[in-house]
Amino acid sequence: TLMTGVTALSFALSLRQADVVLAIIATAGGLGTPFLLLETPSSILWLVVYTSLIAACAIAIFFEKGWRSLLLVTVIGGWSVMTYAWSEIVSIGFVPLADRTIYQLGVVFCLAAFGFAPSLREFLSRRAPDRWVTPTVRGAFTGTPFAKPAVLLAVAAPLISLALSHQIWDLSGPTWGAIEVIAATGYWAIHLFSKAAGDEDAASSHGVAAGLVLAVSWFHLFESDSARLLALAAEATAIHVATYVTPNRAIRALGHSLFSVIAAWMAVRLLEGGGDPSLVSGRSLTHIGVLLLALGSSVAVRSSAMASAYRVVVALLLGAAWFSFFGDGSNRFLAVSLQAAALILWTQYHADAAVRTTGHALFGVALLAIEWR
Repeated sequence: TLMTGVTALSFALSLRQADVVLAIIATAGGLGTPFLLLETPSSILWLVVYTSLIAACAIAIFFEKGWRSLLLVTVIGGWSVMTYAWSEIVSIGFVPLADRTIYQLGVVFCLAAFGFAPSLREFLSRRAPDRWVTPTVRGAFTGTPFAKPAVLLAVAAPLISLALSHQIWDLSGPTWGAIEVIAATGYWAIHLFSKAAGDEDAASSHGVAAGLVLAVSWFHLFESDSARLLALAAEATAIHVATYVTPNRAIRALGHSLFSVIAAWMAVRLLEGGGDPSLVSGRSLTHIGVLLLALGSSVAVRSSAMASAYRVVVALLLGAAWFSFFGDGSNRFLAVSLQAAALILWTQYHADAAVRTTGHALFGVALLAIEWR
């Protein structure tokens, strides 16, 4: 009670004196109380209400003053308290349904306060800059994520919320997958609304959040790694098609990131082998499907250099795949040689030095492998 009163007084003084340091001290002290006073939280309701109250006060002051440092302290402290609380709660043993529900409501509040509220504040600041003043960022923080923390927080909040929710409820994989698909759909709807409202930063952050949550859902909806790999590739391709129609650098970067993960994952699968290596097996057809999707994405990529990079990666992975398809036979060398010839022939009609170099490199590898045998 004493700590709560001191925190409330510090918040009031920070507003009265327009002192961000006082607000940060109040927030840090208030959110630090559970760490100092509780070894095992005896009342989840008290903990959730207390943490939510402190966070709500801090976010309200951030709304009024636009102090980014206060926002970051609140977000880090709030998520830390929620994570600490759950670890302590679980250590007690069985957690009743009512307590789990209360804790989940706390997580939902943090999602709203730390994910959506900062984006709303930035939107209001752009619409009415005289009313919602945002302090200017100077020095080393200029041009960094600190200048626009709402963008990063809007992406991080749903991922942290999902991670904590997974700890609360013991649900089946498909159930979690369905929940995540619904969440991704909601975030995409916010992306479209933000774009229509002219808020490009919010549109980008919520679009990226939708893509990440959807990517996570594939790992719960499907048990097979092949299905997961193909679903990720289909999502990445859809992202490139969407950003070709409506350009968005952040969402396009997510598509590139997903394909980078897909390429590394497929390379590991090809190196490790396993499963039915024949050309018509489910594993091989998955690899072929992924390569076709990546090749199709190269058409939708606006950057010629990036499109060339996609073609090179597809060519290299296909070259490695022949060794998986044909095992130890000499047909694999013939397949690599034919592929190399096709790449070089293609570059006669489409100027792409990187693809031509890849074709020559594959020819060289095939010849060296034949000589080595």
